[in-house]
Amino acid sequence: KILLGAYYLDADLYIKLVEQGPSRRYDTIKQDTFRIFKGNEEFHKKVPEEKLTRIINAFVWYNMPEHDISASFSDDEENGQFSNIFSPNNRTKYKSPNSNKSLRSSDHCLNSPNNLQPRSESLGIHYSEEKLLRVGGGYTQGMSVLCAPFLYEMPEVDAFFCFNLLLTKHIPQYVNSSLDGVLTGCSLISRVLEVVDPELFHHLDGTNHEHLMYFGFSFVMSLHACMQPLEEILKIWDVLFAYGVHLEILIVVAQCVLLREKLLADHKNPFTFLTLKSLQLQPFDAEILVACAFSLIPHIHQDLLDEIACHPIVSLDANGFRGTSVRMLCAFQQGHQCEN
Repeated sequence: KILLGAYYLDADLYIKLVEQGPSRRYDTIKQDTFRIFKGNEEFHKKVPEEKLTRIINAFVWYNMPEHDISASFSDDEENGQFSNIFSPNNRTKYKSPNSNKSLRSSDHCLNSPNNLQPRSESLGIHYSEEKLLRVGGGYTQGMSVLCAPFLYEMPEVDAFFCFNLLLTKHIPQYVNSSLDGVLTGCSLISRVLEVVDPELFHHLDGTNHEHLMYFGFSFVMSLHACMQPLEEILKIWDVLFAYGVHLEILIVVAQCVLLREKLLADHKNPFTFLTLKSLQLQPFDAEILVACAFSLIPHIHQDLLDEIACHPIVSLDANGFRGTSVRMLCAFQQGHQCEN
């Protein structure tokens, strides 16, 4: 919760959202939630499908662009009970129990290694809280699997606020209607692999260029939550939340590198080793995967690291990220706020 910036949990606000009833995306949500971690009995004992559906439905209500939250909660707002806890104007109303000063969601330490910098903040990208909360309002396929690990580890209210912050602050480009950030992430996987292992890249690219571009889609969209066992996924999420979710790109590349010998030995269809079904049959060790991902960083040039760091929150234009990166770096060096 600390790493995501979920300092404020308002059970009353969550209850009000639940009381709104089914949203217009409720049927679509139900079609997805029953498939989550199918066959994982331990997960389903702890997380009934109703809980998963309820949180995502509340998220849709809260982030619906045309939904006026202040109007829906007008009576309670007058009593000061359900102020938008994410609004900068209201932060003084919510304090840490161990502190006399209010906290900002951007104050938590991300502990990112220097060679993973700059993150969006250090590049000078500053988003208003309201903009973050309205990105991708609605439901896109893949949200269910992103919500499930929170519910597995947390009470329902805690899980809702962490889920909301992950989607709206940390990966808004992953959950917009066109999934721009996910597609960009797939492209970055290919580019990183070309840099860190040219031989493996050309082998895969020569075998099937389209598969190379899109095989990482499920991994990026779910932040690796499409894999099993769930306990190993939670270890990866700890790292992603500590260093930044953009590290998922390097984790997917690391997965390829660790399978290097098998992939190079197959000259017909090496991608059979990279399918979800195949990977789930192999031993999955999060610590080895993360260690391999970090070992790749020194081999990647800074411009590409910048793109990796910012792609979950910055929309790329037709010219790619490089031109934008230069503008943001200049603005940052001059000490000016860079507005997107």
